[in-house]
Amino acid sequence: MRTYSVHELHGAPIDGDGIVFVREGFSWAAFFFNWIWALWNRLWLAAVAYLGLSIGLAALIPFFGLDQLAALIISIGIQFFFAVEANDIRRWTLEARGYREIGIVSAGSEAEAELKFFGTWEGPSKPPASLRPAAPHIPMPRPGAVWPRPTNRSEEVLGLFPQAETKADH
Repeated sequence: MRTYSVHELHGAPIDGDGIVFVREGFSWAAFFFNWIWALWNRLWLAAVAYLGLSIGLAALIPFFGLDQLAALIISIGIQFFFAVEANDIRRWTLEARGYREIGIVSAGSEAEAELKFFGTWEGPSKPPASLRPAAPHIPMPRPGAVWPRPTNRSEEVLGLFPQAETKADH
């Protein structure tokens, strides 16, 4: 049995078009076709990072005086690490693009996981409260409150503040 995490794009149509299934665990495709697998899954930064690391390794091998066997072992180690983390990188990228995890399905294959998930799916979920637009707050005026208050007095004004008035002035 394989485990798949299910990710949904906010505002996805009800036909399930914005749903992505990502397998948990080691990715053999990412192990053998590392940067091609990353490009296929639209993981641009991961592909650039892998290629940069590979080119950097190739440039540093003669500098450190390593033989071909040591270079091969280091290269396979990098490929293995990438394959272990590949699906987690894919999940992280989906989250950065606005997807959110809505479920986990265990099945023998991705097609079976889709059948299980869509058999119990209730349709697109509502966005979390943080993404919902808030109702606009419009302050209601108090009855009888008028601003600015009309005055019939001609007083000297300092800046925007009228002079203080006392009962003795009247």
